[in-house]
Amino acid sequence: MFSAALLAANLLLCHWLITTAETSRLSKVRAANQVLEAQGWLSEHEDWNQKGNWIRTSLPKYDTRGDASSHLLNRVQEVAKESEIKLTDQRFIEESLTGSRPSVTLRVIATGKLESIVKWLVTLQSPDQFIAVPALTLKPSEDSMKCEITFIHFYEINR
Repeated sequence: MFSAALLAANLLLCHWLITTAETSRLSKVRAANQVLEAQGWLSEHEDWNQKGNWIRTSLPKYDTRGDASSHLLNRVQEVAKESEIKLTDQRFIEESLTGSRPSVTLRVIATGKLESIVKWLVTLQSPDQFIAVPALTLKPSEDSMKCEITFIHFYEINR
């Protein structure tokens, strides 16, 4: 009876040792992976600092939200005219939250040839414009395309 209890205790102890060793090994693997991930982030640190500095110095600055809205609307209309795009509806919409930067959002309905629409969008979305297109719907109609586009323009308030 005593030997059966001793055998059971030894089996439990062996099971505990194996489980503890496996847990320890997994913890070491996780720690090694975390170190590799941290080293990756540190190696990209300077690159991200440069990108952040470029954004801070290049982001358009306006006195008011209305000035930013006016700039976005004028830019969209100007490039649409150059690209032979017809704008049939243009309205600003309230955006709940677009990150840590102020922004204005404009939704337009436009008609034009597909090549013209692509040119229009590429011109407006150049990095120095800080204009993004988070939503785009294209519908073919006879010899042109009708599209609904949402533009977001990021900016800073002059202080």
